[in-house]
Amino acid sequence: MTPSTTNTAAREVVQALRDLLRHVEVNTCTHEETHRGGAIWTICDSCDRKWADDRGGFVPHEDAPEVVAARAALESFTLTQQQGGEQEAGEAASG
Repeated sequence: MTPSTTNTAAREVVQALRDLLRHVEVNTCTHEETHRGGAIWTICDSCDRKWADDRGGFVPHEDAPEVVAARAALESFTLTQQQGGEQEAGEAASG
């Protein structure tokens, strides 16, 4: 692969990962707004999911480990690219 092909492929992968994470965020209820329903129920106002106190009660949303890993990989890659661009700009200015 040429550097140009590698850069294009990397951009496509990054965009696909961003799109996938956006899809996950839009389609995942984080159960931020809930109310009590009767004596034992917690009910999500957004998705109507219910948790009974006698069956473990309300469980706050946590992203799946795969989603956490994808976000971390995207952030790491983005930071690496930014640092590489800063180094190239510094080398061009001093060269």
